[in-house]
Amino acid sequence: MKSSETQRGEKRSAGKVICDPSSARKLELGSLIADGGATLGIELGSTRVKAVAVDKDLRVIASGSAQWENSFTDGYWSYSEEEIFSALRASYAALKRDIEYRYGVTPRTFACMGISAMMHGYLAFDKNDRLLVPFRTWRNVNAARASEILGRALGEHIPERWSIAHLYQAALDKESHVKDIASMNTLAGYVHYRLTGNRVLGVGDASGMFPLEGLAYAPAAAKATEAMLSAEGVNVKINEIFPEILTAGDIAGKLTEAGAALLDASGTLDAGIPFCPPEGDAGTGMVATASLRPLTGNVSAGTSAFAMIVLERKLNAYHREIDTVATPCGDPVAMIHCNNCCGDIDDWLSVFREAVALYTDKEISDDELYGKLLATADEAQNDADVISFNYLSGESITEVVRGAPAVFRRGDRPFALSSFVRSLLYSAVATLSIGMEVLRSENISVDSIAAHGGFCKSKQGLRALSAALDAPICAYDTAGEGGAWGMAALAAYAVSGKRTTLPDYLDEKVFASLKARRVRADKAEAENFAAYLELYKKLIPLEKEAQKIYE
Repeated sequence: MKSSETQRGEKRSAGKVICDPSSARKLELGSLIADGGATLGIELGSTRVKAVAVDKDLRVIASGSAQWENSFTDGYWSYSEEEIFSALRASYAALKRDIEYRYGVTPRTFACMGISAMMHGYLAFDKNDRLLVPFRTWRNVNAARASEILGRALGEHIPERWSIAHLYQAALDKESHVKDIASMNTLAGYVHYRLTGNRVLGVGDASGMFPLEGLAYAPAAAKATEAMLSAEGVNVKINEIFPEILTAGDIAGKLTEAGAALLDASGTLDAGIPFCPPEGDAGTGMVATASLRPLTGNVSAGTSAFAMIVLERKLNAYHREIDTVATPCGDPVAMIHCNNCCGDIDDWLSVFREAVALYTDKEISDDELYGKLLATADEAQNDADVISFNYLSGESITEVVRGAPAVFRRGDRPFALSSFVRSLLYSAVATLSIGMEVLRSENISVDSIAAHGGFCKSKQGLRALSAALDAPICAYDTAGEGGAWGMAALAAYAVSGKRTTLPDYLDEKVFASLKARRVRADKAEAENFAAYLELYKKLIPLEKEAQKIYE
């Protein structure tokens, strides 16, 4: 969910407002930045591009962000190339201003940098690196046929969001551009390429392009897929069109002169800064929540929602609801991905803001608006009289192709604000709960799940998530900075010498001494969510019918 801008002179850092440091600390950090000792992480999320700089102990010392939004153009959710790099530059410029204001120095270099972005999607290029069609994001659910055919052929679930599903669907649809494809990438990998000239990808992000076997694209799956593509007139080699795979701790190139000019419009950033491998937002979320060891798990809940459970064994069966991906270290992960989470809540609260504006000229901050309205959910009765569908876009887990947000309620019961707001909270995590039911059928569970993202900033959101997943939820302070902090931490690890494993490195630097908020839904709330979910499932056929009206 959205958060208000903090006033000048203070920042939201590590999940809480932190005032400017002392004069001595300012001098220390100013010297660190001037000497190039800070590391930088930038994440291109669905609604915000954020840059975070950290010190040698991974403490946030500055941040900056830029808002952006995808558009539905020619049948696809997309961002243009211009929007990608404009938002990237704006986020870095905001970080630079924050550093200059706080410490009185202009950053010229960093110890290391890293780029993260929303996983999956379709970025296809010709031999001249020209983008062949506009970037098709993870939000598109147009590749159902390709997903089904590939899944049967390869013997594992190939989500519609994955790059290979997009490619095969384009081939099935006889799109003219496919004959010209020379390379493909993810958003993080593409931005990294433009900044460094290296076409490489972190193993976590690569696992959202094509099935992996260790640190390589699975050879048997690649051979079978190449034959299927050839039958559709597309002659490519998976290892040639997809980026080289690297793992956490590797150095993945250096900032070029052209890359420095692309990132920093002021021209003060020097070339030569080392980069760590680019990663997806799932991987940086695992880093930000210390969820990298087997049988640890985390949930990222923002515009979309996904749960990541690190596995100690392969799943016993094929499950359409579960993606098999990887941590930034290459360990297998069961991922449950939902296209929709907070977007519908944000839209409804914008409507409430408009209503308030009819009666007062007083400006209400996002924090106040969200805080007061979400708090009303605490007063809701233990019933499931109001059911909401938050499907701004399609949802693969429930097989809804196109979004049609909806609210269902009983006409013979009072309609209360508290019940309505709670239904919005439950709706944000209902589809995720359905996916977790499948994972539990494999007898895989975790003691607790770490959470991050805008939905988890409120206690109401954390309780709803706990009820939905039937598990305790913990939220580390580092999760407040989300994937951008996780990316900065990966950059710091890359220049640490890899003297220890990434999980041990993070524990030593941050998590061993960090307290977490722990939330467990009580029995009444868990039972109430279960009743809500039961009715929610029964209404899914109506949601599928509603989508047809908008086609």
